[in-house]
Amino acid sequence: VRQWYEPLRRLAETHPVVVVSRFPDATLALARECPLPVVHMSTIAQLEQWLTTQPVAMFVYVNQNRENFSTLRF
Repeated sequence: VRQWYEPLRRLAETHPVVVVSRFPDATLALARECPLPVVHMSTIAQLEQWLTTQPVAMFVYVNQNRENFSTLRF
């Protein structure tokens, strides 16, 4: 994920950007070092509920994980 910090930081200059993490240890590490806002969503249900309140235009996944695909419908 570190390789994405700078491109996402630059994108955040013109568009709202948030990093979503689903694992507590990753969220803590991101909160310490990531230059962007970090949101922790431990379940797909939490993430889906949060997404209904956000004007999401794009998702960028840093890995290919089958759990990530549940949000594609947003």
